[in-house]
Amino acid sequence: AADPVPKGSTSPSKSKSSGAAAMLRDRLLTLARLARDDLCLVGVRFTHENIDDDWGASTAQALRRNTQLQHLVLVGNGITDASGTKLASAVAKHPGLVTVAVGGNSLGDKTALAMAKAL
Repeated sequence: AADPVPKGSTSPSKSKSSGAAAMLRDRLLTLARLARDDLCLVGVRFTHENIDDDWGASTAQALRRNTQLQHLVLVGNGITDASGTKLASAVAKHPGLVTVAVGGNSLGDKTALAMAKAL
């Protein structure tokens, strides 16, 4: 049988998986830079990337070690109160955040109240 994918091309499934792997790698590198308090990292933007509560909690933990970040954008993901309150706690202790955007997640009253107190 002939190969359905011409030589020099990539199959759609391989492209999607390599794209997902690259996205995951980029997220991990960003979290590592955030936790290291990288002087050049002034913004983190994870928008519409299916970030869940595990990633939200990891972001909160990395944010606690950081003093340089100015902008945190986590819009349109799957974050709930389980990690939203952890993020709010980290935001409250952060000395330099100017922008915090968490809209489009499944956040409830607990996170809203915690963020209001944090800001």
